[in-house]
Parts: sequence; C-alpha cells; structure tokens
Amino acid sequence: MGSGNYSEALIGATDRLSAELGAGRSGEFAATDPALAEKGLMGGVLSAEDDLLVRRLRAALTRIAAALRESEPDFSHPLIIQMVLDGAEMMMRGEILKGNRQRLAQLMPDFVFLVALPIVDQDRALELSRRASEVIEAALAE
Repeated sequence: MGSGNYSEALIGATDRLSAELGAGRSGEFAATDPALAEKGLMGGVLSAEDDLLVRRLRAALTRIAAALRESEPDFSHPLIIQMVLDGAEMMMRGEILKGNRQRLAQLMPDFVFLVALPIVDQDRALELSRRASEVIEAALAE
C-alpha cells in the first residue's frame, strides 16, 4: 500500500471510530492544537505529508476525547487530555523519523486507550482500543 493510501486508510479509520462515538468536527478539546510542529520543537523535521498525517491523527484522537467527555459530565481534567495528546503526537513523530511510519496503525489503538482512560473506566477504554484495532485493520485491508 502506497504512503498516500496508507495515510488515508489510517485517517479514515480513526475518523470512523470518532464518528461511532458521536464526535463532531469540534469539541471541548478542540483547543488542544499540536504544539510540537512549531519551530524549535519538532517543526520542519517531517515532510509536509507526514506532518499532515500526524495533525489529522491527533485531531481524530481529540474528537474521540471530546465525544467521551460528553458521556462523562464529571470529567474535569482537560489538561490530562492535552498531555496524552502531546505524548501521542511525539510518539507518532518519533516513529516517522525512525522510518517506522507503518507502525502508526499498531500504535493508534494504544493512543485511543490512553486518551480514553482519564475519562472512562479501564474496561471501556480497553473496549475502545479493541474497536480501534478492528476498524484500523479493516480499513488497511480494503
């Protein structure tokens, strides 16, 4: 699978998962924009295509967090989500820099788990991680 097809399949899968959770294009965590792409951190290190991939995957994770937040009105720690998103973004960028772009599909279920865990209980976070794995696997097989 070419890099463009791989990217679109991976993004499509994460978008599908966020849609299953009822996520729209924005949400409470929409303000958690990527900071790592700025100059001085990791800016200019990735190609424009890879940078866009990371940004779009982070946006999908953000929508997942926002959808879960709507189902858990007692959640009051958006800074935790910001930190998880920053960590996921850093790992994605690191894997791409190491030449392991294809590994992102394996990591996304773990990122979904980490984003979900501060908001929902461990069983629900694990369920979402498994669903992410199913959706990504199906998308990449198409």
